[in-house]
Amino acid sequence: MLNIAPDPKSKFLKWSIYFIICLSVKIAFVFVINLIFTTYSDTEVSQFTGHKTDLENLLLIFVIAPIFETLIFQFGVIEITHILSKKSTLQSPVSIILSTLLFSFSHFNGNTYLFANSFLSGVVLATIYFIAMKKNLFPFLSTSLTHLMSNLFVFIMNDR
Repeated sequence: MLNIAPDPKSKFLKWSIYFIICLSVKIAFVFVINLIFTTYSDTEVSQFTGHKTDLENLLLIFVIAPIFETLIFQFGVIEITHILSKKSTLQSPVSIILSTLLFSFSHFNGNTYLFANSFLSGVVLATIYFIAMKKNLFPFLSTSLTHLMSNLFVFIMNDR
């Protein structure tokens, strides 16, 4: 009998390529938003970091936030929408739009830059999750790592 089991190395390679493409797209969006909104300040970052130590801030920005936000806004919203709208032709647009809106409004504090950035980030992250889910390419891991790397990129760009 012929064994047609997927090669783990092949799946990891596909995931790696997918992750690099997703990260590149996300960083490109962040870069464009930073170019458009040159009046960006650190107020939106400081509202979350407050009076925490550097280690607490690093854990919050690079570990806790990406995992928690992926769990709620991509995994939760997209998986629930997927379950509720089986065989609907509107499944992908509805889940991506809903995920994006919830993600962007959760980051909104009246700052136009932050809303535009979080809206575009929400579109990219929801799309990454949805495509990875459909292709069975570790959607939670792909989205969380893309979010983490994006936060790192923004941190480095704003620290200059």
